[in-house]
Amino acid sequence: MIRFIFICLFFISLNTNADPIPSADEIFKELLPYEQNSRGLTIKKKEKASISFDMINFEFDSDIITPDSKPLLKNIGEAISREELKSNSFMIIGHTDSKGGADYNQTLSEKRAKSVKNYLTTNFNIQPNRLINIGKGESELLPEISSDDAKNRRVEISTVIN
Repeated sequence: MIRFIFICLFFISLNTNADPIPSADEIFKELLPYEQNSRGLTIKKKEKASISFDMINFEFDSDIITPDSKPLLKNIGEAISREELKSNSFMIIGHTDSKGGADYNQTLSEKRAKSVKNYLTTNFNIQPNRLINIGKGESELLPEISSDDAKNRRVEISTVIN
């Protein structure tokens, strides 16, 4: 019995140490293409408005989004659906780690970006022409971590700034 309790406490501690998913408000602020002061006045356009997610997971060797990614995708969909962003377009950029061949990783990253786009357009009534999906494969690995680290398997969403 004590061993069972210890195992349960161990798994609970693993879950509480995980990074919390960003809220729709946090995502919205990152994707807003301009900065505001406290009175809501526009100060300037941002040079880049984007946010990267290594918490959107897919089935192994697949573009099928796993159920544990749905809460994050819900927050992304809610942020992009806000009135203040309705006139904006967004790039959904898929990335992979260095496992597998470059051509294979390129195709997989494109399929995963398209899968995220399809999820958002289907579940949040976002017009498909507002979302541009592209894949980068393993061409933009994160610096200072191993090229096959799971954090390289990510999806980035950027506001298209005119």
